[in-house]
Amino acid sequence: MPAPSAPAPQLSSGSVALFRDDNWSSQRFDLSTGDFVPNQRQRLQSFTFDQATFVAFNLPVGTVMSLMDNVTSGPAGKTVADLSGCGRCVDLVGTGKTEAVDLRAVNMNDCVSSFFWPEVDLNLGAIELFDDAGSFASSTTVNIDSTPLSNTKAA
Repeated sequence: MPAPSAPAPQLSSGSVALFRDDNWSSQRFDLSTGDFVPNQRQRLQSFTFDQATFVAFNLPVGTVMSLMDNVTSGPAGKTVADLSGCGRCVDLVGTGKTEAVDLRAVNMNDCVSSFFWPEVDLNLGAIELFDDAGSFASSTTVNIDSTPLSNTKAA
């Protein structure tokens, strides 16, 4: 995942910080997985609705938070991982340490409006497919224990 050139601020485990601008000193909104039920879609309620540029995160191994462009409850009878109607998405895959993403590099700048976070069994494997060689802008992540979690197709 393309990261900003400056290192992200260190975060505690289970934390995601959305930054309004392209610097770590800009206005930020913090999410904690402990504040939300897993496998349920959540709408951002703050200034960060469609306003985030940088993301810093520290998620435990096996936790994946999907940031989505559109607010949708999901198709009836489908799992939360079915991203039909979600628009562009990006998955934050937990490594157990602080990581960062520049949303401009994955066509998600000023687009994040909702999210969900499942726990997945990474021991079963995952595959990430890219539309273009050398480009992170349009990809799909498939976790073997679920349906595709993310489709970051460019607009």
